[in-house]
Amino acid sequence: MVLEEYDSNISYTAENELSDWITRTQTGVDIIYEGKVDRAKLTADVYHRFYQKYSEFDNTSEDLFLDVTHEFTKYDSMRLTDHLTHSTEPTSLEAQFDRGTGRYAYSSNDLEITYYHDVTSQLRNILRFGNQLDYRSRSDLTDSTLYSLSEGVEYAFNSRDIGLAEIGYAMRDYSLGGDIQSYYLTLGLRHYFSSQLSLQAVAGYGFLTNTQNSTSGNPTYSLTLTDEVTDQLRAILAYSWQNSTSASSSDAFKSERVSFGLIDQVNLRLRVDLNAFYGSGTYDTSKTKNTLSGASAGFAYELFRATSLVASISYTQQDSNVLTDEYTRTFASVGIRREF
Repeated sequence: MVLEEYDSNISYTAENELSDWITRTQTGVDIIYEGKVDRAKLTADVYHRFYQKYSEFDNTSEDLFLDVTHEFTKYDSMRLTDHLTHSTEPTSLEAQFDRGTGRYAYSSNDLEITYYHDVTSQLRNILRFGNQLDYRSRSDLTDSTLYSLSEGVEYAFNSRDIGLAEIGYAMRDYSLGGDIQSYYLTLGLRHYFSSQLSLQAVAGYGFLTNTQNSTSGNPTYSLTLTDEVTDQLRAILAYSWQNSTSASSSDAFKSERVSFGLIDQVNLRLRVDLNAFYGSGTYDTSKTKNTLSGASAGFAYELFRATSLVASISYTQQDSNVLTDEYTRTFASVGIRREF
């Protein structure tokens, strides 16, 4: 795939704002294996960006995703996912909210192993382990490692209502010293209004101990409305309030988030993607408050067999009580994708 891109703010800051035209090349491969009790998919992509004015920012990025499932018995199964990313650009609107300000390269590896055990036809037990590694190229940002372990259950009251419960522990260890630990318990319900429309509501309470060994308790909430209108049309509206750890600073981050996503395979040739995001969060120690809102739209149109025209546009605005953390960014791209 070859894309021509315009970025109004490649520095992600209000000061010394830089804009540029960028040529991006992308090469990728999908490898899929399916057996009787095993399934595996590996997706690997390599990107290179050539900047027209600021060639010192030329860079190569990599993205690799592995998804493996295995059925031990008809009651027991396991899923392993591993997502490795190295880039200078956020991969989504929400990722732009989490990254803060300024330009820098980052690497992350997110591993998750989930074990499922069907106790009965109605009751499922879920055990999950996670490990996340985060590295930043800027010296003022810390690297970190996150470990998490949780156990949950799903209970089907009937064909429309599924009860949810989860208890978990997480610890993020920072390279500059210190760690943040958290414990939580959540209860929830997933209700199917129909085979295509569902609403999931989760509420809980957690305790977080920061790097100064101060412990605080906070509630957590989430609502997710999913509408799978057809196999080709899917929409998700989600809301969450949470107290989590920052991957790049030794601080806790209380945030409220609202997101919307729609994917529509309009016909055999045309696919449309729409996304919107709003997030507002405050860092516990520094008291920095950032609010980011944005929207994006894109499409892919098959010109002829295995060759598509692709285009996208997005706009984001970040407001903050720290003036140097405020910025706006417009991004647009158009190009050709060829599949073999």
